[in-house]
Amino acid sequence: PHPVFDTQVAAMVCGFGESVSYDQLVQRITGARLDKSSRFTDWRHRPLSDKQLDYALADVTHLIEVYQHLSAELERENRAHWLNEEMEVLTSRETYDPHPEDAWKRLKMRLRKPQELAIVQGVAAWRERE
Repeated sequence: PHPVFDTQVAAMVCGFGESVSYDQLVQRITGARLDKSSRFTDWRHRPLSDKQLDYALADVTHLIEVYQHLSAELERENRAHWLNEEMEVLTSRETYDPHPEDAWKRLKMRLRKPQELAIVQGVAAWRERE
């Protein structure tokens, strides 16, 4: 689905830092503090508890204001196209398709000789294709 607006990516593009959390973002933009005590509960268990429902509601309550603030900042700083380009990459199927020639990079091996590396690269790529 397009367009996708990822608040964390947008916050990064706006200069909030590379790993600003949603609750930090909400606090900095709206001044509100989110109760994150239910973030590690088992969300698969049904029915959800009142505390979980309150947590989920609080999580989205400020979303529109955060979106509007970040969108305005992106436009003001002429960075909206940066976010759009990043979201194109992040939502592209090709980004997540395995590349057989890179399969060896996932292996934890100490290779001392170029010949060893060449063999491992070839075998890993073959295994990925097969």
